[in-house]
Amino acid sequence: MKFQILGYKKTKEKFLNKISRISSDMSSLKDKLNQLNIFSSVTENKKKITVYENTRKISINSKGKDQNEININFPNIFGKGENFNVNMRSLKEYEVNFTKPFIFNNFLFFADFNTKRSIRRLFDKEHVLSNKEMGIRNKYVDFGYGLDKYVFLRFNQDNIKFNILQGLDYAKITASLNFDFFLCKNIQHKVILSTGSALGNISDINKFYIGENIKGYKKDSIIPNMNEGGRSFLEFTNKMIFNVKNMDFYIFDSIGLNHSGINILDFKCKSEERFPGSMGHSLGVGLNIPLYEKINGPNIDISLAWPMIKDRDLESYQFSFDINF
Repeated sequence: MKFQILGYKKTKEKFLNKISRISSDMSSLKDKLNQLNIFSSVTENKKKITVYENTRKISINSKGKDQNEININFPNIFGKGENFNVNMRSLKEYEVNFTKPFIFNNFLFFADFNTKRSIRRLFDKEHVLSNKEMGIRNKYVDFGYGLDKYVFLRFNQDNIKFNILQGLDYAKITASLNFDFFLCKNIQHKVILSTGSALGNISDINKFYIGENIKGYKKDSIIPNMNEGGRSFLEFTNKMIFNVKNMDFYIFDSIGLNHSGINILDFKCKSEERFPGSMGHSLGVGLNIPLYEKINGPNIDISLAWPMIKDRDLESYQFSFDINF
């Protein structure tokens, strides 16, 4: 198989030939090349595959006061599909990921090495969370070990994700669904659903604290009571997108539930008290403006959310700006 490499031209053709030899047909080859996450496009022309390499990328995002972050992505750094990514909110809060593909018994796998440090501010106290993970995955399954003495198993099938984290005496199970479809040429509908449950003797700091995915609410602000997080949660976002002259105008409706029990179906929320459950609900509008015509190119995204349940801090805007170089 002949390859045409466009972009930085860092990819080793010998590496691509190895991928080609373990592929049963053209469709399988293209699928494996896309799994590498180093090409923005993979096209077929007769007996030649043309790949366009991803650019290095810096993203600067702001989601309100004290919620700024910078993302740095270096794809294909050694020419054999290695990816290096950094997400940094401050010198004390960061996430570093390194991925290297390898071939074993004619199958494509990825070795992942991740380290994450974050600060959870709860009840006027700061709690430092530090996680280091190493794992092996393929297209559908991810298995690994955390240095904090836990193992994880993750399943990823198209728009469905299912995660299990097993510690010494506790377990956390989460699932998410992400569907989008076009109602007509210029109107797109997105539905995002996430839920989870924590079992066993789990520490308060490792329970569920939600709010970041419910626009209009601060991170970790939706909790069952003032002393601890929840043992089960549900997040639901309904989003309608209207494309007008290459700009996306959207409206959204988001709901977040956090419950002290392990079954979210037992959730009860009373306005005068937060126990046994707490609820966040917001409505909003937004506008996404590309800086030039390119798929996944630089863009500005501005949104305004109105919390429908009071006694919460309002984030009046969300702003992001991406730079490709």
